[in-house]
Amino acid sequence: MKSAEFRPKAMSHGVISVAGPAAVSGDETSPPLGGADAARSAHADLAQMSCLPILFTLLLLTLPMLGAERATYEGLQPDEFLKTWLVLKSIPVPRPRSGEPDELAQKQAFVEDWLATQGGEAKVQPRVGLRQRLAGESLKWQLLESKNDVIDLRAGSEPGEFAIAYAWAEINLAEPLEGSLGVGSDDAVRVWLNGKLIHENWANRRVRVDDDVVPVHLERGTNQLLLKIQNGRGLWGFACRLMGDEARMRKRLAAAPTAELTDGEIKTVLRDAIEGDKLGVGLVVGMIDAQGSRLVSYGKRDDLAGQPVDGNTVFELGTLTKLFTGLLLADMVERGQMKLDDPVQQYLPPSVRMPTHRGKAITLLHLATDTSGLPQDPENLTPRSWRNPYADYTVEKLYAFLSHHKLPRDPGAEKEESNVGKALLAHVIALRAGTNYETLLRDRICRPLGMNDTCLTLTPELKARQATSYALADKPVPNCDFSAVLVGAGGLHSTANDLSKFLSAALGVTPCSLTPTLKKLPESHRLESGLEATLGWDESSPTVQAEGETFGCRAFMGLDPDRRRGLVVLANCYNESVVENLKLLLKNQSAKPSQTASVDVKVVADYVGQYRSPEGQALTVRREGDRLMLQWLGRPGQEVRVPSVEVFPESAFFFYNQLHNVSATFRPDGQGKAERIRLIDREGAVWEGSRVSEQLPQPPMIVKNDPALLDRYIGQYRFTWGLFHVGPVVSFNREQDELGDHLVGQVAGYGGAELFPESATTFFTPLVDCWVTFGKNQAGKVTHLVGSGHGVELRLVKTSDSPLK
Repeated sequence: MKSAEFRPKAMSHGVISVAGPAAVSGDETSPPLGGADAARSAHADLAQMSCLPILFTLLLLTLPMLGAERATYEGLQPDEFLKTWLVLKSIPVPRPRSGEPDELAQKQAFVEDWLATQGGEAKVQPRVGLRQRLAGESLKWQLLESKNDVIDLRAGSEPGEFAIAYAWAEINLAEPLEGSLGVGSDDAVRVWLNGKLIHENWANRRVRVDDDVVPVHLERGTNQLLLKIQNGRGLWGFACRLMGDEARMRKRLAAAPTAELTDGEIKTVLRDAIEGDKLGVGLVVGMIDAQGSRLVSYGKRDDLAGQPVDGNTVFELGTLTKLFTGLLLADMVERGQMKLDDPVQQYLPPSVRMPTHRGKAITLLHLATDTSGLPQDPENLTPRSWRNPYADYTVEKLYAFLSHHKLPRDPGAEKEESNVGKALLAHVIALRAGTNYETLLRDRICRPLGMNDTCLTLTPELKARQATSYALADKPVPNCDFSAVLVGAGGLHSTANDLSKFLSAALGVTPCSLTPTLKKLPESHRLESGLEATLGWDESSPTVQAEGETFGCRAFMGLDPDRRRGLVVLANCYNESVVENLKLLLKNQSAKPSQTASVDVKVVADYVGQYRSPEGQALTVRREGDRLMLQWLGRPGQEVRVPSVEVFPESAFFFYNQLHNVSATFRPDGQGKAERIRLIDREGAVWEGSRVSEQLPQPPMIVKNDPALLDRYIGQYRFTWGLFHVGPVVSFNREQDELGDHLVGQVAGYGGAELFPESATTFFTPLVDCWVTFGKNQAGKVTHLVGSGHGVELRLVKTSDSPLK
């Protein structure tokens, strides 16, 4: 998941990170914790020993188990997470004969004492391997040790949906302690301390550190802590720690009332991204609420011509078009012209054979919710140009693809984005309406909403207002074209003024004939597998959102129905992190806390520089006048392109941004210069680094392509396992167009992406935020590449000097 806030990528993202927790469990007669191989090795050695050494060795091997039978903490430090627990799971919530348990059944199961045979929730004394029979199954207490702050209860083979788990630990203290536990859970949680129920929260939520602040009195001696965590669907876990002063201050600041965003604050954020960070060319933001609409913009339509962007600048919407296709389907259903459970086959010519799986047909609902099982793009998409992969695809090719494609699973079983699925939906809607998609879109949506600048085919007047597309801030790319049969997946153009009208009508601020249908569009529809999805919006409770992209534009629309608030963001540069950062504006909350401290600018100057964590990840702190800016860089040589975030002083050492809920604490040396920085992001994840330089690094630069150099990298590359080549082919070729020479990479079966050189051997692609570094042998011949990004690094060997055709 792509991050919508200032957050180092290596930090925990609120659930469990990629590494996952280390779950260790065993019966009271289990082998040592070293695992099966270690146990076999130990047994082989023991066979050669005399009886006394055998007993002594067995004792040594068993000691770690004896110490681990109870999750015991000798004291607790402020902000220390409890990562070792005795866990009993998964206790299934009783289900009806068919279907799923309703909320009442889940609440009843949540308050039931499942530990009655072990003394009850107030008196339980668990140990590793202690068993209990529940709901017809024998469950046992397991030791779970997590490497991360958040405990992942999905680990293991036990079912995790509509289930309950207990987690137990004991804390030994030399002195009594008054404090607060920070508890986050997915979903509901109850907390007992020393046999007394001290906290209960019935909630449907994901884990967020310190979501619940629980005042506690910890006694001198032994304290026993029991958590009960209920899960409905999806992720399941919890986090628990003793909150320190910094954590309590963050919680207080996050809960404090704040002012609404001003136009000046929004413009500052846009200016920072374009002028300060060099991450964009033009940005337009539309804010909609019960009082009406307002627009803020910064930057240019074209970096050379210099015309400013505004509410009437035309942008490519890309896959945001799919929201309009979903609205057209909802309108057809309202008119009685289609039904969501209609098989798609009934709207196609008899000569076309829609794919099925085990006799299950694809319906209109499957296409609208991306659960059809169709791939992202059709296998017979063979574009003439990598720049315009969707420009020359025909209806005949679409029909041929459908008639020969094999579905990998039942329709409705899984959600997977499908461009060809949404294009097919638009196509059959137009067939049923007896017209083309563009005419239907204009008559049914654009005209009732007054969206006069929203269309597929641009008039000369609209072309004159169109923003130039950029892959990077200084790298323009041609506009993207869609053939008539694919336009419903990404061919729409629009302006911030027009999209604001769409959201205003959806919120009922400016009602029209489409408002009732627009208000129903965020409603979820249940699929055969139990999945729920909308006809166009992506759900991100309590908001819904939709976004799109082309090779050089990005578009976003967000809706908060409860607060009657909407947001439009349009950008003519591909950089994803800028738009992700701006999504937070939907909160309409000032980044500056209501009260800040006055700090001498000389003190702030002493914090400037580069900071690096023990893992090698880097962050910069810079001054802009009296403002303090943080910018995440990532790893050396792989500097990520993310926006800076301003933090505001709460004291001389503690800085905070309320919109992002990110804090920075500086630890200065004896001369007042910062030695270390400690960051806490909005999920409560912590990053610490030491200052390694007072100088700021130069931003990554794109160097000029050398055609002769690019030719050395042409060819096919694959992952090797022993003597075998495995995995898909990754191909590179040099392409030429009116903008010059380009190195284009392609994974077999997918479209191409341009890579931009940062040096003679290292290239960057913004489409997937990854780097490719080519390696040579002693003779200077290119033999391999190393691809890296998102914390993953892969080495591929060159297998051919010819690219894929």
